[in-house]
Amino acid sequence: MSTRAASCVVARVGSFLARLRRGGRGAIAAPIQAPDLGNCNPPDLPTTAPDTNCCLTSGSSIGIIDFVLPPASSAPLRVRPATHLVDAEYLAKYERAVALMKQLPGDDPRSFEQQWRVHCAYCDGVYDQVGFPDLEIQVHNCWLFFPWHRSLV
Repeated sequence: MSTRAASCVVARVGSFLARLRRGGRGAIAAPIQAPDLGNCNPPDLPTTAPDTNCCLTSGSSIGIIDFVLPPASSAPLRVRPATHLVDAEYLAKYERAVALMKQLPGDDPRSFEQQWRVHCAYCDGVYDQVGFPDLEIQVHNCWLFFPWHRSLV
């Protein structure tokens, strides 16, 4: 790290600590509520985009299945490699997984269609923030971007 970069980091940390000492908030992030799935709006897409329904489907023929963690000793810890470091075998498994997702019915929560609907719903203003009808849920350009995408990938 260069001296200039190091001093920039120190200055930012120093300003953060100073804010804390003055009683300022340590982070600028508001909590987000789960959307009201019964109140879906048209997506905020460019006018040139085709008509798209981003509303999440409900009443899937598949019930909710609670995830159960396997025993800690049953399998080795899996680590997802960085995309640019994957080998041909890993890429083939990924392509197979996507193909299987695309074969599932559209109302199956594991389907490729449901995955794009979730992304469209939370990224294109389909749902308003509960209690704030003029504030749409938009995970891009906010603190929620990285945790939201990591939880869905």
